[in-house]
Amino acid sequence: MNKIAKSLGLRPSTNLRTRIVLYVFIFILALMPVHTFLTTWTSTITGSDNELKAIKEVILSVGVVAAAWLLIKTPKLRQQIFSQRINQVIIVYGLWHLLVWAIKRPELDAAIIGLFFNLRWLAFFVLAQILAKSIDLVRLRRLVLRILMVGAALVSFFALLQVTALPVDILSHFGYGPDTVSPYITVDQNPDFVRINSFLRGPNPLAAYLMFTGLVSIAVWFLSKKSRKFLYALWPMMLVGLYGSYSRSGLLAFSFGLALAALLYFWSKPQFRRRAIITVIGGAILLPVIAYSLRNTDIYKIVILHDDPQTTALRTSNSERLNSYQKAIEDISNNPLGDGPGTAGPASTYNSDFTSRFSENYYLQIGQETGIVGLVLLVTIIGLMIVALWVLPRSPVEIALLGSFFGYLLINLFLHGWADDTNAYLWWGLAGLYVGASD
Repeated sequence: MNKIAKSLGLRPSTNLRTRIVLYVFIFILALMPVHTFLTTWTSTITGSDNELKAIKEVILSVGVVAAAWLLIKTPKLRQQIFSQRINQVIIVYGLWHLLVWAIKRPELDAAIIGLFFNLRWLAFFVLAQILAKSIDLVRLRRLVLRILMVGAALVSFFALLQVTALPVDILSHFGYGPDTVSPYITVDQNPDFVRINSFLRGPNPLAAYLMFTGLVSIAVWFLSKKSRKFLYALWPMMLVGLYGSYSRSGLLAFSFGLALAALLYFWSKPQFRRRAIITVIGGAILLPVIAYSLRNTDIYKIVILHDDPQTTALRTSNSERLNSYQKAIEDISNNPLGDGPGTAGPASTYNSDFTSRFSENYYLQIGQETGIVGLVLLVTIIGLMIVALWVLPRSPVEIALLGSFFGYLLINLFLHGWADDTNAYLWWGLAGLYVGASD
């Protein structure tokens, strides 16, 4: 801890409250890329992974208490944080969760888990803003980017091994299985198309993680010449991992986020604007042509369309997703107040009062849990975040944040994206360091 403090230039006089918030923030960032692997593996020794999964939430709670203490003792900082409209809406969003919980009274265990799943990343975002206004921001950002790249290297290297050398069930030797996390899945039960996890909770979270860290790594390339050799080795591994996930949402998000980031970067330089426009138009024409030319290939039919005539699955992921959308929309229409936190999405698996409900759409999940008001508040937070990112200077990391944010918005249309702790903590943590620096 002292090394971290020295690397950030913390003075001995820096109060304990700030140090606790900092250490909690750094610990969670460093843990998240390997959290699922470590907790699942350790569960083979302890016999249960539920307590291990909650470690980061317990530690986050310590950080939240320290942050609250810091805000109470520092009126100027408190005014800076609570004067931000996005933080005001976050508070209302959290209170609305509690109100719906009090009205609907869902099962206690599932409700608590649902509250954590829905609010933990927003709490982490606020912690990052507090740090951005409390310590040496340049050094903190540099350390966080280094942590992100080291984590991406670990995840990508293991993904490369899974695709090229390791047996498909390698993770089953580390506690993965039907009662914890599946060691791998296939595309509509086709054994020829195995989808890898690496250290993440599944192929889709892996692809989302690689989308985000991939865009950040490009920003790091612009910022640090010393890191370029490392990145030249990292990028091929990341692409292999993205390919091995067979994640359509991840590939779409990465393509869209990269295109948006490139457009923003070149648009900020007048001499390149014409080239940027030509490139975007050319890509918009070329991609459909490529897709059409590949329409009869197995990989296009099976991986992109999930239309495998040889599949043994009774229902494909496409049909299940459409059915889930329809049910979720009906739930919201029939119950516009929502059923309470923990009654939909991943947290609903802990609820014995409700059948597990997976809408395959994060926005619909929030609508099922907190109703139309909760959904409107979430959309408001998203809109305010877009505005906050848009007004930031067009430096490489800010551009990567904006591009990856739209990538996550796309992913959340098809998955419970921000219910995945790794992606939620990492993106909102980094975003808080940049949004929190602006007044």
